[in-house]
Amino acid sequence: MRAAALVVLALVDAFAPPQRAVGPSTILHGSKVGVYYGTEGQNTEAAADLLVELLNAKFDGIAGETSFPVDEIDGVEDLMDHELLLVGCPTWNTGADTERSGTDWDDLYYEDDGLPSLDFAGKKVAVFGCGDSVGYGGNFCDAIDELESVFASRNAQTGFGYMPASGYGHEDSKALRGDKFCGCPLDQVNEGDKTEARLSE
Repeated sequence: MRAAALVVLALVDAFAPPQRAVGPSTILHGSKVGVYYGTEGQNTEAAADLLVELLNAKFDGIAGETSFPVDEIDGVEDLMDHELLLVGCPTWNTGADTERSGTDWDDLYYEDDGLPSLDFAGKKVAVFGCGDSVGYGGNFCDAIDELESVFASRNAQTGFGYMPASGYGHEDSKALRGDKFCGCPLDQVNEGDKTEARLSE
């Protein structure tokens, strides 16, 4: 797990700004790393906020002043303001083939003026998400699979921050890529005490 997390940190390090004061509060345009999330029960929001805090502590404000809920952005074009995107979602529509997160991401995935309208060539994207490995262990964090796949279909560079599945108590997940998850799954319900370590190792 540590090795996978270090991959994300190395990726972020490549975009770290030189040591200088953080610019004025044009927040969306002021950071090379953008952390965006969809949420229903606030677990993913809490994880996104913690991720911003951890990144800024290590890389001098690289993630800006805040994370961004996708239901409050002006438009999907906001996502283009960053070189690296860390995007997160929960899994609410358990077992669904599509629109698994139950958040505004589901609308953005397939609408003509949503993500299909953008070309993320040259952008790097890593995903994270929240699930319940005990109550929904057979579909643990399924939604991050769809989240990554949609960005990949729009030419984003993906495949970063994959976490070994051996550290989780799930049964199965659509987010598995062999013996790893396609991002950083979090279980705030049963393993909330491991969230910070999983995001920062």
